[in-house]
Amino acid sequence: MAQRDQLEVVSPQGDLLFFDLDERDGVTNVGRHPSNDVVLAGQGIADFHFVIDHRSRPYQVSVISPGAQVTVNNQQLGTDGTSPLQAWDSILLDGFTIILVEGSGNGNGAGASASLPTPTVPQSQLSPPLPNPTAPLLTPPQNLPPPTGPVVQPTAAPVAPFVSAPLPASVGAGAPVVPVTPPFVTPAGQAATGGATVGVFNAPAVAPQPTSSPPVILPNGGAPVESNGTESVHAPVQPLSDIVDELLVIDISAREVIVDVEGSASWQLNVANGGGLVARFDIHVEGWIDGSWVTVEPGAVNLFEGARASISVDITPPRLPTSRAGIHQLAVVVTSPNYPGHRAQRAITLVINPFYEFHVGEVNPRQQSVSYFRRTAQLRLPVQNRGNSVMSFRVEGVDDENLITFEMDSPTEGTRLVRQVEFSLEPSQTMTVPISATPRNHQFIGAGGHQHSLTLTTTILSQQPATRSVLAQVRNRPVVGPWIMTAL
Repeated sequence: MAQRDQLEVVSPQGDLLFFDLDERDGVTNVGRHPSNDVVLAGQGIADFHFVIDHRSRPYQVSVISPGAQVTVNNQQLGTDGTSPLQAWDSILLDGFTIILVEGSGNGNGAGASASLPTPTVPQSQLSPPLPNPTAPLLTPPQNLPPPTGPVVQPTAAPVAPFVSAPLPASVGAGAPVVPVTPPFVTPAGQAATGGATVGVFNAPAVAPQPTSSPPVILPNGGAPVESNGTESVHAPVQPLSDIVDELLVIDISAREVIVDVEGSASWQLNVANGGGLVARFDIHVEGWIDGSWVTVEPGAVNLFEGARASISVDITPPRLPTSRAGIHQLAVVVTSPNYPGHRAQRAITLVINPFYEFHVGEVNPRQQSVSYFRRTAQLRLPVQNRGNSVMSFRVEGVDDENLITFEMDSPTEGTRLVRQVEFSLEPSQTMTVPISATPRNHQFIGAGGHQHSLTLTTTILSQQPATRSVLAQVRNRPVVGPWIMTAL
């Protein structure tokens, strides 16, 4: 029986694991997120680091994560970089070594490819054209460069709304949304979890793991297609760069749009039929953002030869920490079931402005007593970043009479500071600040206790400063009080 080509994965600790390259999948995803086919846990590994296209030889390695790098045969590839991969070639990534092992009978395996004839669709089977058939015709462009990068074969959908080709079966059904950066930090050394095909290697220091799976980005009115427990998702299978096609002619109104949360970023996409068939064109967005933000209207159009149509693409990030501030690389993709193997896309950039919001919980305990023998009150104050960017905070303690010494643990300096402390929090991250309050007027003998009123103020150190204050009370009791003095 013929043996498929395999990936031999060697971890930094020397562990070995093999992964079969299935010719039915065609593309193998490698990264830190559990939905990848090969899951590697390491600080220098992106959630979705690179892909291997093994539909034809030589295989192609493409880096898909912005800022990510990988070394193929001593050649370093950056974002959007592509390199051929031959048998026994090696890929180096954050201490991991991945080797392509050639199987027996590979002529019929993942490396085999066949040219399929372009089917001619009878006029009676085509959907009725949506645009005005008398619209001015475009002259099909001549001598345009062929599509760059590996060509993705689209899956023809039986209904008008477009659903992208499914990812490998390692992606579970009902995949929720992946934020650009996970809101909570996984402690160092904690094992990653997930049902990936290869399993998870635990590097000496495991990088933060995202809390959910890839996003579902569908055109307006579209719906996921479920098959054997998997769900179609629009995960990038190649770099999010421009792809030019002579049959699917597209143009977009802008490359970069800056937007505030709860505002809409809008693009106008012009699509023209440059081929000789009446065809349907399906439009969708690819990238790692929440699919519920995206509206593509219409999601599909039918065009005569040379006809054109205009498509609206709107992205509206909500006022939530998951709308991470910064640059988000995306692509608007056009495919057609009437032109199999053809794909056109335009790279776009969504820039989300930061918003600043935080929450301060109740100090715990709010009231307590100290004495000559127990001189310090221990307080705890929770602070949460509810914005969409990293924020710096300052917590400061004061009392009305200036008789209390405040000490706070610094998470950055590893020491105790007097009166105030500063720290930073990721979006959705919470920190509970320990605070010690020590009165300086302890009495061994006194007529009564002394009540101290404390104010703990939290301030965000940003372009839009804001403060929150909470109150607490400390009662300073003498050892010998009035009752004991009366008894004596």
